[in-house]
Amino acid sequence: MSKIVAIGGYTSKNGNTSMESLPIDREIVRLTGKKHPRALFMGTATEDHPKYRAWFEEMYGKKLQCATDTLNLYKKNIRKNRSLTKFFQQILFMWAVVIPSR
Repeated sequence: MSKIVAIGGYTSKNGNTSMESLPIDREIVRLTGKKHPRALFMGTATEDHPKYRAWFEEMYGKKLQCATDTLNLYKKNIRKNRSLTKFFQQILFMWAVVIPSR
């Protein structure tokens, strides 16, 4: 059975990213049942701001040992930083996390 966990609100009360959510993040990784699950960051609330992407990489990539990727959804970022090929690869990556392999 597949599990999808969607969460938001990764800033502390003073607006900074923090490690406050570490217990929740560990539980999310545990729910996958995998040692190195895949995690996808979609920073829509922050317009794909690099600060939050960096935090996600630190938390999920380094600390929780997930294979991470980022799906930028704002056209200015896709045009400026990503090719359409990379954009579609990210979408496929996202679906690979959702659809179980048989």
